[in-house]
Amino acid sequence: TPSPGCSNAPSEGELGYGLRPGKFTNFRRELLNTQRRTHRLHLPDNYNDDAPPPLMMYFHGWGGNHDSCGDTCSVTALEKGFVVVTMSGYGRSNWGSWKIGGSADSPGPLGPI
Repeated sequence: TPSPGCSNAPSEGELGYGLRPGKFTNFRRELLNTQRRTHRLHLPDNYNDDAPPPLMMYFHGWGGNHDSCGDTCSVTALEKGFVVVTMSGYGRSNWGSWKIGGSADSPGPLGPI
């Protein structure tokens, strides 16, 4: 059962507003008024507001960014009907990390997302 709000279309100004199936949008977030990072939201061709699809979130390895996933995110996951969100870690340019101070540790089962 989808959580409340899953089937609500975004309002103007919200992430995903106006995004059509098969398209993506890059969005930016700022950390502590110091760092800005670009992330990406991509909808599959078969996206339907009436049936919330599965979500795949991609967290790159050390030094990567939201473009590092390649065909796994931009082709394969979309063909399987996933909404894909690819993230860019924070840190100095080309040193994207999932810990603010910089680390090779990965988010997920062993750490917070």
